[in-house]
Amino acid sequence: MNKTAILYICTGKYEVLWKEFYESSEKFFIPDAHKEYFVFTDAKKIEYEENNTRIHRLPQESLAWPYATLLRFKMFCSIKEEILKFDYVFFFNANAKIIKPISGKMILPTGKKDGGLTVVTHPAYFKCERYDFPYDRNFNSLACVKHGHGKVYVQGCLIGGNTKAFYKMSEKLNRDIDKDLKNGVIALWHDESYLNRYIIGKKYKLLPPTFACNIFSPNDEDIIHMRPKQLYFDVNNLKANERKAILSKRNERINLNKYRKEKRRKTFFNDIKYVKEEKGFIYSVFWAIKNFYKVF
Repeated sequence: MNKTAILYICTGKYEVLWKEFYESSEKFFIPDAHKEYFVFTDAKKIEYEENNTRIHRLPQESLAWPYATLLRFKMFCSIKEEILKFDYVFFFNANAKIIKPISGKMILPTGKKDGGLTVVTHPAYFKCERYDFPYDRNFNSLACVKHGHGKVYVQGCLIGGNTKAFYKMSEKLNRDIDKDLKNGVIALWHDESYLNRYIIGKKYKLLPPTFACNIFSPNDEDIIHMRPKQLYFDVNNLKANERKAILSKRNERINLNKYRKEKRRKTFFNDIKYVKEEKGFIYSVFWAIKNFYKVF
């Protein structure tokens, strides 16, 4: 039986989301594993913790947005020694609710083949072209992904893996976030931006978007629902004084040009396939030569 640590943050208004998550995890998440929950919260008491040695409530002040999400890796690193006793560790967003059984085979990384990490495809971008992924494009940010790089866009709502790989990632991202904050830099999508930068060039187990679904567009294949937080509390009020990512005019101009160039290249190669199908291989070669300099 493997030992799995589950990390969960529910400060402030987010406390109301804990009960449903816990119940769904106990019922559906790797039922044959020994699971313990590490809950970062400012609540004085949370559901099911009484007489339950598998729930560890960790005092955490409620931080202003975006620090509540941006500093999650710092929270994880603060209990590293406790979590290293486990075989695997998974972080779930507070609004996650598991609705179908998840076996170890479905979600656990297997080692060298996938680098020991598990991440989930963002459901809003899994059909998008790379140039439309919402990567952080700020050259001054350590989360920056330049155009032409990256293969997938993942959501920060579910991250896991074997304990060693998870903490290697957490410590690196915690350092990068600290450096950026000292330089006055806020990444575009906060912790999610750093995660997407981190996985470039690395191996990982990639879960399909069915592990991060929106309940407003249900599907029979859904495995985890991300409950709309606005149904539980006023999200806009929590983000009223949010510090946002800012790009310089030069940065915006360069990125726009690179975006257009990458889009033209993708269109060019798609057109070659179409011409080949319609006119044949030889014709497509001459067509590509003729149009090459218009694109590159």
